[in-house]
Amino acid sequence: MEQDEINFRQEVITEVENFRMLLNFIEYTAEADQTAAQRYE
Repeated sequence: MEQDEINFRQEVITEVENFRMLLNFIEYTAEADQTAAQRYE
């Protein structure tokens, strides 16, 4: 494999990992909001 292809694949993997972290954060925040909302009902 060419170095360019290896670099590209590593960049894609990094982007996917960042996206997953973002989704996890959004999910966590949504759960926290739901918990807070239930507390004030």
